[in-house]
Amino acid sequence: MENKSPHFKIIFLDILNEEFPEKIQECSTILAKDSLTSLDVLVLNKIIFGQSKNLKDKNVYRSYTLEDIKYILNYQKKNNLNNSEVCIIFGTSRNTIAKWKTFYSKL
Repeated sequence: MENKSPHFKIIFLDILNEEFPEKIQECSTILAKDSLTSLDVLVLNKIIFGQSKNLKDKNVYRSYTLEDIKYILNYQKKNNLNNSEVCIIFGTSRNTIAKWKTFYSKL
């Protein structure tokens, strides 16, 4: 089965080369990976374009893979964080974290 996800690595390299060449060094460790996760894309976006003042509108278009969700929930457990603390770090809502915990604790 063919992977039909966008080639984020190529997209970000083009953006960096054309618009933000001064940020290439800062992004190089993430772009050196073989494949980018959803969290990598969010971090790159934040580095290149900065933190948006209106996060609520941008969160509507975010999607997370099962791998990303497991990483976030493990991060929460490992660092003994509550849902509010995790949502600030990863830019999600408390309700989303609570739903993930309920749903994925059964797997």
